[in-house]
Amino acid sequence: IGGDPTVAVIELWNEMSCLPTDGMIAWNRVMLPAVRAMFPRQLVVNSLGSLCSPRSAQGYRDFCWDASNLVQLHRYLDIGAADEVCRSAPLELLRDGIARVSRPDRPILVAETGAVNANHTGPFLYYPADHDGLLMCDFVFAPVCCGAAGCGQMWHWESYVEPNNLYWVYGLLRDWIDGVAFDREAFVPEVFRGGGMTLLLLRGKRTALGYLRNDAANWETVLRDLQPVVPANGAIPLALDGALRVFPVGAEPGTVRYESGRLRVDGLRFGVLLRAETGADAE
Repeated sequence: IGGDPTVAVIELWNEMSCLPTDGMIAWNRVMLPAVRAMFPRQLVVNSLGSLCSPRSAQGYRDFCWDASNLVQLHRYLDIGAADEVCRSAPLELLRDGIARVSRPDRPILVAETGAVNANHTGPFLYYPADHDGLLMCDFVFAPVCCGAAGCGQMWHWESYVEPNNLYWVYGLLRDWIDGVAFDREAFVPEVFRGGGMTLLLLRGKRTALGYLRNDAANWETVLRDLQPVVPANGAIPLALDGALRVFPVGAEPGTVRYESGRLRVDGLRFGVLLRAETGADAE
């Protein structure tokens, strides 16, 4: 497979930190460079278990990411996790996780994400209620706006993606980022909050990509309690160049427009993807 362009990444051993051995890092320091030499056209990496506790955080800090081509993050919504942020909104747990393990010399890929019952005892109890892909949209779109090298890679295909027919999420992702020169933009992630909404923004030289969410449309309210969502109305101060394009996420997207230095929102039930371009060529 060394010359196969369809193989982007080679992983040595999935979630190797699950092994109770003191020699894991030493093994990786030998094997990662050796495999990189065998497969010069692929990215080579190894993975650790979900970042969900002080112990797993220490493992991510200690691992020899400098011997791999990228940093790989696994992180789930886990209602029994030791880290409180992992029990909250996917946007927050992903933004926090990416920020905590990112390195200036390596791209980061969210290579496993999804939702689980307490302490990874099975796929999320509330998956069957998520016919609209509320969780999947967050898991897929948020990492892009947080500066990851790609979208979030979903888990639980057989128990969540396939039964709820959520493949459309990837079609929307394609439309949103089509033609974006990620290697030329020098993107920087930003976050804005206001009016009961969260905006994750990826700002580049020529393009800005955003994911705007109604905070009230969360898994506790919609999936656990089966309650209707109160639409968001308000404005977020924002400096934005170029014409704004809006990509609705789900039904009843409301109205989102940019005027006078503010992102003005009326009747936002769930969320939208945003894209603005200056029209000037990136350097």
